[in-house]
Amino acid sequence: MIFLQVFLFFQLQYFIIGKILYLSNDCFRGRKAIDYPDVYEFYGIPYALPPLKQYRFLPPKPTYDTRGMYGARCIDANVRAKTCIFTRTAQNFSKNDIWSIFQSEMSEDCLQLNMWIPRKPAGPVLVHFVGPNYEAGNSYMPYSDGSILAHMTKTIVITVHYRVGVFGFALMGKKSKVPGNMGLLDQQLALKYIYKNIDEIGGDRRKITIFGHGTDGASATAHLFSEESKRYFSKVIAFSGTITHDWALEKKKAIVYDNFNRLAEAVGCDRFLEDKVLKCMQKIDAEILSLEADQIYNLEQSILKYPFLPIDNDRKFFKSPIKRKLKFGDFKRNVSIVIGKSSDEGSLGMVQYLNKKKYGCQLNYKKPANNKLNQCKMNKKQYDEVFELVARDADLKRKAVPDLQNIYKPKKPTNDERRNTALRLISDIAYDCDYIKFSGEVSGFLYGNEYFFNFKKRLSRSKWPKWMGVVRGEELLYLFGHSYKFPFVYDRKKLEDEQNFSRQAMKTLFKFLNTGKLYKSWKPFNPWEPYGVDIDRYMYPYEHFASENVTKLECFKIGSLLQKEKSPINRRFISDYLNQG
Repeated sequence: MIFLQVFLFFQLQYFIIGKILYLSNDCFRGRKAIDYPDVYEFYGIPYALPPLKQYRFLPPKPTYDTRGMYGARCIDANVRAKTCIFTRTAQNFSKNDIWSIFQSEMSEDCLQLNMWIPRKPAGPVLVHFVGPNYEAGNSYMPYSDGSILAHMTKTIVITVHYRVGVFGFALMGKKSKVPGNMGLLDQQLALKYIYKNIDEIGGDRRKITIFGHGTDGASATAHLFSEESKRYFSKVIAFSGTITHDWALEKKKAIVYDNFNRLAEAVGCDRFLEDKVLKCMQKIDAEILSLEADQIYNLEQSILKYPFLPIDNDRKFFKSPIKRKLKFGDFKRNVSIVIGKSSDEGSLGMVQYLNKKKYGCQLNYKKPANNKLNQCKMNKKQYDEVFELVARDADLKRKAVPDLQNIYKPKKPTNDERRNTALRLISDIAYDCDYIKFSGEVSGFLYGNEYFFNFKKRLSRSKWPKWMGVVRGEELLYLFGHSYKFPFVYDRKKLEDEQNFSRQAMKTLFKFLNTGKLYKSWKPFNPWEPYGVDIDRYMYPYEHFASENVTKLECFKIGSLLQKEKSPINRRFISDYLNQG
């Protein structure tokens, strides 16, 4: 009888607790996902020592290997990974609470993982970098929950938190301990930790895929160019960003160095020698540093850039210029890649950077998204101002503005059409042209497959005005099963279609994670046949993808104009960086 009671006790404990992982730095007790009991959740797993106090701004240090010295108790891994320090801001329309960034605890002690492990893993591991815009990241965002994807595809899903903003991308002098790109080094250490523990986690080390969106897509592709990262993954998926996008990388290291000096001056740490400047900056309250960093505007940087971001040709991560690596194929080549974008990449940038009366694109977040005040309609003067701004930011001579306008002409001289034309311009010059260029530059060297897609399905419960079209980032909600997790926020008439499409997106993702290939009708991208597909609906079994050439004549014309009419001087104004007025 006692034996039966003990047996039932341990069976009950297993049902509640779920699973124990014996990892290199400790043993961790996970639990079964509430909605999906065939998935175990492990939250807040540290992959590096906390970058606190004297370790702030420095490259990450690995956790101690304590295998075999765990002791009698395991750590309960049931609290989500902490959000790395950033300045909280919120501009949300009504009914947009699920996107709130106010739910998670922030801390510098944030070098942690969240893991969703199926009871019977199929082998593939998806490593998702979570730090959009190089300045924010949150494990509570809908696209950071891997439980549905793990349940649907039996894929192990791991989200990686890394340092962002000045904490992840500060830079000091050549002899300093602050080499820049600490955020990328955080990611690299996380990849190494996952690879080291992959057998215990239950994955196949040959099927590790790194994934990111926006600046995280840029981060994912950055690891192609780092010798120390290459062995830890076999595939890359990058949505809405690559490391060669102008806003993703600072080629002039002196600019980031200057920004750090400005920050030191702002917080009163500029009156010391460099080694003491670092010690002073390591003592300043983290939230104060984050707030002050957001107030730095450098006229040498594009308005699309953050003051602290990855730098090219650094000492620790890239070690030589990316342009040179691309030219000679000096990057990871035995890899398969998926590059994806939304059909209206620039719309989010428009409401972020044209948020002024002079451009006609101010949004009133107190009004419903589709209110007449939120339509970004542009008269002729406002339209011309947008082209002037884009030309300045692209370092074009002022006399080149008419040439730029000749490339993009409204179909009709109406306020709506001017807005739509401005959207095409910004989508191309800031996003689309560089996706196509990057895809072409790497594909000729790859031993694996490369695929390209244009996402054209608008989320039925999109938070943004209809004129913005398919907004970058919302495709992630399909990949992570948002309509299954939160069915109550969808229109009942559209829910079935949304769930069918989401399930198909997850299955398509799994096919690539597992094999490195996609469907036969989805032709791979290569320099001679730069094909991609449009994804705009649920596809029935009898349907096939329609591959088409994704190159754009506008991109060729913009490239020629940038070479011909490059401005020898910087023409930006400080007012270009301020998003109110």
